[in-house]
Amino acid sequence: MIKKPEDIHICVNSSDGTHSIERTIPLAEKGFKISFITHNESDRMEELREYKNVRIYLLENINPTKRYNRLHIYTELIKELNPDLIIVHFCGFDRFHSAIYSGIKPIAGILMAGEVDTKNCRVPLHVWFEFKFTRLMLPYIEFLASKTNLIVEKLKSWGLKGKIMHIPWGVKIINNDTKNYDYELIDKNKIKTRRELRLPEDKFILLTNRNVSESGRQIEIVKGFAQLIKNGYNIHMVIIIRDYINSYLEKINEYINKNNLGEFITILDYVPQKKMYYYYESCDVLISNWVYDGLPQTFFEASLRGLPIIMNNLQQYYDFYTDKESALMNDGTTQGIISSVEMIYNNIDLREKLSVNGYKTVVEKANFDKWSECFIDEISLLLDSDKVIKIPRSKIFISKIILLLIIILRRFPFSLIQVRT
Repeated sequence: MIKKPEDIHICVNSSDGTHSIERTIPLAEKGFKISFITHNESDRMEELREYKNVRIYLLENINPTKRYNRLHIYTELIKELNPDLIIVHFCGFDRFHSAIYSGIKPIAGILMAGEVDTKNCRVPLHVWFEFKFTRLMLPYIEFLASKTNLIVEKLKSWGLKGKIMHIPWGVKIINNDTKNYDYELIDKNKIKTRRELRLPEDKFILLTNRNVSESGRQIEIVKGFAQLIKNGYNIHMVIIIRDYINSYLEKINEYINKNNLGEFITILDYVPQKKMYYYYESCDVLISNWVYDGLPQTFFEASLRGLPIIMNNLQQYYDFYTDKESALMNDGTTQGIISSVEMIYNNIDLREKLSVNGYKTVVEKANFDKWSECFIDEISLLLDSDKVIKIPRSKIFISKIILLLIIILRRFPFSLIQVRT
């Protein structure tokens, strides 16, 4: 017998970001009973609270100590809630541990790539063991949704017992998101927005707005920017920090100070999603330079607002973007970034082509309503099938050894030990 959404209780283990909220709202609109578990308050949380069928659990209120001590509380809360399904956003760390140890099945995992594909990056040793935990347990998850085909193909070789599917999510497209090709009007609006954001009105502005870490290679972007300044380009850069690794951010700040770049660079802490749209509209190009990646939401958000993108030439990006047609791709080196910026700076026609084609790409391939409906259909089929994949006791035993090592290695000074993935 097919259950109605209002008879189904879903526990959402959030990744503590706006995307978890954004992907939960369609479930709430369908009428599912939702228990949304997160560590802290975050942007757009009030939108979830508007739904009577959603209850939010803030772990910082349940157990206000260090996050890595909350696993027991997290797990016991899920057991007490006893949902029909757990959805885990980002299959790693305590949100994934608690789903596994709760004993509740089935589980649907939303992959963000960083938990399964890190490509020769330096990470703390305890994070390296987190990857091992994820690698051990993912084969026993009933349904996995991946933003990229690359991850789908990679995980098929892991001996998955459940189903995996490419679901890129994308962005919500509303009637107001029709592209305006009146570039004179666009430039006027851009100047007005820059005034409101206190950004220079007469410069070509570069934007980078992702987590600051070694794998993001923002130092190469800053070095390229410095050379372009020396070459006489009338440019400015906005760095918006969503999250960061202390040592790497310090390295960037040292370089900025050493080369007297402070007046040419605006550095901002986390910007709420709704305000972020104004930065997309006020800047001239978005730059991303990650060594490994999924399909970042910031690409879709920027393209929907006509902002051209310079990106590293990762295989998964080609699922959506085409070099010199809807984005500019390079090898991620300082010289590669310099060449891409010079190309888009000096060629207005190219800039406009990337803007138009990037927008069309999102509308045609990354419509959030379409993909969220696809996800809901898949979890409905999963629940109707009553499929449950049992985790062998031997795997649970090994996972607990890994978890013990993670707990030990988080402690100072072990947390300073880094290894390459």
